[in-house]
Amino acid sequence: MGSYTVISDVGQGIVGLLRRHMVPDVLPEEEQIGLCSPKETGEYRLGLYLFDIRESEGMRNEPMRWLGEETRAYPSMFLNLYYMLVPYSRSDLKFRFAEEQRILGRALQILRDYPGLNSMTYEEETVHSEMIQIEILDMSYEEKNRIWNGLNEESRNAIYFRVSGVELESERKQEVKRIRELQVQIEEGGSLHE
Repeated sequence: MGSYTVISDVGQGIVGLLRRHMVPDVLPEEEQIGLCSPKETGEYRLGLYLFDIRESEGMRNEPMRWLGEETRAYPSMFLNLYYMLVPYSRSDLKFRFAEEQRILGRALQILRDYPGLNSMTYEEETVHSEMIQIEILDMSYEEKNRIWNGLNEESRNAIYFRVSGVELESERKQEVKRIRELQVQIEEGGSLHE
């Protein structure tokens, strides 16, 4: 279940997934993979950037849930998070594009091999009903360029994907008084019975 930190937790979960499977084979240090904006990459060689957040259409109008006998919680909001993974090689120009493509190839392989995160731990998950799902997006060149234009950056090779099933719980609660005693009166032929 997700508190207000769930968006950050999911991003850190994806970074952790990539670090576990890319270091040291593709990148030498875990600190070279992290959350960043394409404008501010720091020392990262693979950056994860959250470029859009949307409410999940298919999971609206969920019912309130009981938190004991007299308290109900308002429904959670379910989110779709849209990310891009961007490589940032610092190699000499003649090696840079090949290195970036190797990084992207391995990252793509990892996202395909581990298409979900556990909704409690944000670590890779096998098939599970409450899994947060990772899905590679099929975007046109124009759609990708609009993202880069919006960032005022030159377009780069990247992996675009959606993470769905992200639950942001409501903190709002409702107290409900349960019926503890019921008294029934029946009138029969002019006399009252209880």
